[in-house]
Amino acid sequence: MVNQCQMIAMLWNALLQRNEDCYRRTKGQKGVLHGEGKPLLTHFDMLKEVTILRRECPEWRQLSSWTGNRVAFALEQAFKGFFRRAKQGAGASSGYPKYRSTRKANWLPHIFYSGIKLKPSDGISKKKWRLVLPGVPGNIRAFGEFPSQPLAWTNSDIRQLQGSWWLSVCVDLAPRR
Repeated sequence: MVNQCQMIAMLWNALLQRNEDCYRRTKGQKGVLHGEGKPLLTHFDMLKEVTILRRECPEWRQLSSWTGNRVAFALEQAFKGFFRRAKQGAGASSGYPKYRSTRKANWLPHIFYSGIKLKPSDGISKKKWRLVLPGVPGNIRAFGEFPSQPLAWTNSDIRQLQGSWWLSVCVDLAPRR
């Protein structure tokens, strides 16, 4: 899983570099048609590059196809937030998207239905789970409880914090009264 997190950090850095190159070529001016003809790559443009990467490199095929999608979307949202804050006058504290260290890589994004399986470990318990991830051999133990039965599983992130791996899951729950 550490290797996959490093791959995600490298993908983030490569897409960030591509966006910076596009911005430098156009100097951020709308309507300037140098190179790609865009001041920044869109989520769709970044996905095309991820698709090419997955086609040409077998190690990238081990990851879920939605993982690259989530990285591209997160980077697009980071740039949108940066430019919004800069236009509002935040100045140096606008929060430009930063490069990620591959040595300290700790993020593995997924869309839940893209191969992740989370099952109660004994078939009954609501607190102990078995997690199966694409590209990660074996089962991973998980602990936690939902306030009610999930209606749908949406996004999930796997992060390493203080030496332990943590799964963060977004689910749709029935409305409470």
